[in-house]
Amino acid sequence: MTSILDQFPSRADEFTPTNIQQFTVLQIARQLNDLPGVRKSTMFAERYSLSDVLDAYRKAAEHKNPKSAFQEELEQLTHHNEE
Repeated sequence: MTSILDQFPSRADEFTPTNIQQFTVLQIARQLNDLPGVRKSTMFAERYSLSDVLDAYRKAAEHKNPKSAFQEELEQLTHHNEE
């Protein structure tokens, strides 16, 4: 079985968004200086609504380390939806 990540280039600088969610996640990754994390974040954007991803970004922006906080917010979103 192929992974959803296989659909994306391995290097962040090769990533070309194909929809508004992917474009938004790319912009968030740029803001957070986390282009290597764009693949993982894009995977979340495909699973959840754009508003959920933006809410996670807003919450993360308030933290001392927003890059790590953004990934943590996305993981919490995943755990919350699994309950």
